[in-house]
Amino acid sequence: MNNNRIAFRDILKNQSKGRLAVSVVIIFFITAVIVAYNILLMNSISENVINRGQATAERSADTVDDFLSDCTNSISVVEFTLDKMIMSGRSPEDILGFLVEQDNSLENTIGQETTKLYAFIDGMIYDGKGEIREPDYVIDERPWYRKAMSDKGSFVLVDPYKDVHTGHTLMTISKSMSDGRSVIALDTSFERIQSVLENVSADNGNITGIVLDSNATVVAHSDISEIGRKYSEESGSIGSLLAQRLEPGAEKYFDFEYGNHGYTAYIVPIQGGWYSVSVIATAGEYIPIRILFTISVIASVFTIASMVVIMIRSGSREIVAARLNLQLSSAADIYMSLSDIDLKNRTIMQIKDVDPEFVKNIIPDREKDVQETFRTLMKMLPESPTKQAAIDFVELDTLDERLKDVNNIFVEYLSFNDMWVRGRFVVSVRDPDGSISHVLWMLEDIDEEKRIRDSLAEKTEKLTSQLSSAADIYISLCDLDVRDNSVTSIKNANPAIAKAVNACDHNMQEIFFSIMRGLPESPTKQAAIDFCDLSDIDEKLAGTNTITVEYLSYGNIWVRGRYVVSERDKNGNITHVLWMLENIDAEKRARDRLSAVAEKLHNQMSSIANIYMSAYDFDLTNDTFSEVRASNRQVTGIIGENRENAQQTLYMVMDKMTDESAAAAVREFVDLSTLNERLKGTNTITIEYLSKDKMWRRGRFIESERNENGRLDHVLWVVEDIDQEKKDREKLINMSERAVAAN
Repeated sequence: MNNNRIAFRDILKNQSKGRLAVSVVIIFFITAVIVAYNILLMNSISENVINRGQATAERSADTVDDFLSDCTNSISVVEFTLDKMIMSGRSPEDILGFLVEQDNSLENTIGQETTKLYAFIDGMIYDGKGEIREPDYVIDERPWYRKAMSDKGSFVLVDPYKDVHTGHTLMTISKSMSDGRSVIALDTSFERIQSVLENVSADNGNITGIVLDSNATVVAHSDISEIGRKYSEESGSIGSLLAQRLEPGAEKYFDFEYGNHGYTAYIVPIQGGWYSVSVIATAGEYIPIRILFTISVIASVFTIASMVVIMIRSGSREIVAARLNLQLSSAADIYMSLSDIDLKNRTIMQIKDVDPEFVKNIIPDREKDVQETFRTLMKMLPESPTKQAAIDFVELDTLDERLKDVNNIFVEYLSFNDMWVRGRFVVSVRDPDGSISHVLWMLEDIDEEKRIRDSLAEKTEKLTSQLSSAADIYISLCDLDVRDNSVTSIKNANPAIAKAVNACDHNMQEIFFSIMRGLPESPTKQAAIDFCDLSDIDEKLAGTNTITVEYLSYGNIWVRGRYVVSERDKNGNITHVLWMLENIDAEKRARDRLSAVAEKLHNQMSSIANIYMSAYDFDLTNDTFSEVRASNRQVTGIIGENRENAQQTLYMVMDKMTDESAAAAVREFVDLSTLNERLKGTNTITIEYLSKDKMWRRGRFIESERNENGRLDHVLWVVEDIDQEKKDREKLINMSERAVAAN
C-alpha cells in the first residue's frame, strides 16, 4: 500500500498546477453546461405546453364568442322589426309570417346550428316553424322567459341541455322586448363549437378541449360522450378538479396530477360566465428531455471519469490537449460562437459560428489580425452601459495579466437585438514560462438567464424590505435553526429576551423552555411550554406552514406566538422556522367581550326561535342556508345533509308540505329572487297557508342583513303553527257577521 501511495504522488508531481486547475474547471464547466442546458430546455418545453394550451383555449373561446355574437345580432335584427309590428298593431298572422321568414333566413346567416326562432307576445307563443298557440305550461316557470324578464333589455343565456334525439348540445338565447312583456328567443346547437374541439383533439392527441357553462356543466368536449356531465357535482375526477378552479380572478393555467399522470390546464373566461378550457397530458412532453438528460449525465460521467484516468496514466500535454479538444467540441453546441485563438500568431479558428453569413459580411477578410476582428465586432454593438466593458474585455494584449492566476474570465453585455450574451476567455495552452499561447473564445446566449437573475434579485430585495416592515409589528422575531439548535435574532423589543437569545450557544431549546417556565401562573402557561418544544416540530407542522398559540405573558399581557416554516430539506423535514411574538392584548380582550355579547345574542335568538316550528337563515348571495331551529322531522328528512341550492331546496320543501289549494301562492311567495323588491319598504312579509295535513301555518321572511349597496344578503325564513289562532279568528269573524246580519 505504501508503494501505491508513492507512485500516485509521482504521477501528481508530473502534472502542472495549471493542468490540474484546467481539469477541475472543465469538470465543473461540463456539469454546469449540462444542468443549465437541461433547465433551459425544460423551461422551453413548459412554455410551449402553456402556449399550446392557451392557443387551444383562446381559439375555442373566440369560436364561442363569435357564435354567440352572430346569434345575438340576429335576434336584435328580428326584435327591431317585431317591436315596430307590435307598436303598429299588426295582426298575429303578419307577426307569424315574419317570424317564419326570419327563421328560414337564419340558416343562411348562422348556419344549421339554428334550430328554432320563437317569441311570446300577448299571451301567445309564436313559433318560427309556422304555429301560433297558447302555451300549455306556466310561462313564468320557463327559464328562457323568467331569466329574460328578470334581466330586462339584456341577452340571457339559458343553461345548455343535451338533445336526447340527436345527442347535440342545445342552448336558448332570449331577450325581453321593448314593451316589457314580450320575449324573443332562439334555440341553437353547438355543432360548430363541437367540431372545433374534436378537430383540436384529432390534431393534438394529448390536448382535450372543453367548454363549460357557469355551473361547470360540459357544453362541448373533444370527447362527445362527456357532453352534459356536471363537473361541479362530481368528485375524484379531472372534471371536478377543473370545476374547483372556475372562479373569477383565478389562475389562467395550472398544473395538476390525476391517476399518477401530470396535466396542464388553461382556462379562458367567455361571455355569460362560461369558460373555455384546454387540458394537456404532459407526461409525453417531458419523456424526450428526461431521456436526453439521462444520456447527458451518463455521457458527462463517462467523459469526466475518462479525463481523470487519462490524466493519471499519461500526464502528457498532447493527451490532455486532445481530451480537452474532444470535450470542447462536444460542448460547442450550447454556444453561439466557439473559437480557438492563437495569441502568438494573432489568428482565429472558428469551431462554431452563431451566424456564419453575418460574420462573413461584416469581416470579409478572415486572415486579418484577430485583434482587429474583435474590435470591429464590439464597436458595432448597440449603445448601452455594457458596450465599453465588452470593448475592453477583448483587448488581447492584457490577457496574460488578467489570466495570470486564473484560467477563465468572462464578461456579460447587451448584444445585437437587445440580447444578453456572455463572452468568455478560457486558457487552453500555456508556454513553459507561463505565458498564454492559446485561448478559447466562447460566446453564450444568457438572455433568459440574465433577466431571470435580475427578476430574482428584484424580488429578493422586495421580500427583504417586506420582512423588515413586517418585523415592526412583532415584539420578537427570530430565525430558529432546528438542526443546529441555534437562534438568530431579527428583532427583540424585550431586553431580557434579546440578551438570552444573543447569548445562545447551540442551546436554543433550553433558552425557550426557561423563558416559558418563567411565565406567571395561568391556564395558558402549560400550552405555551408545550408549544415551544421543538422536538416534535415536524409533527406539529405536518400539512401546514404555520401554527400559533395565545397565552398570558409577563405583566398579564396576552401575546400570540407563531411558528412559520422558512425552510424544509428534500425529505420535507423542517430545518428553519421563524418565531414571531406579537402583542395581542387589546385584540384578545376585545374578542372576549365580543364572544360574551355574541353568546348572549345567541341565547336570546334561541329563546325567540322556540315559538317557531322551523327557522332558517338564507344566504342570498351564495344560495346556501343554515338551521336556527329545525323541530319538524319531516322537513329535516326532506332537506337531508346538503345546505346548498337554497332556492331549489325551499321550493322542494314547500311543494311537499303545502296543500294543493295554496301551492301556487306559496311557491310565488318563497321566490328568493324577488325578495329585494318585496322587502324594499319593510323588514318582514308573511303568508298564511294550509299545510298538506290540513293545518294552518304562517310563513315569514325577516330581513337580517343588507350589503353596502342596500341589497339583501341574509333573510330569516320562519314557519309558525297558527292553526288554532286561524280557527279562532274565523270563529270571531263568523260571529261578527251573524251579529251584523241580525241587526
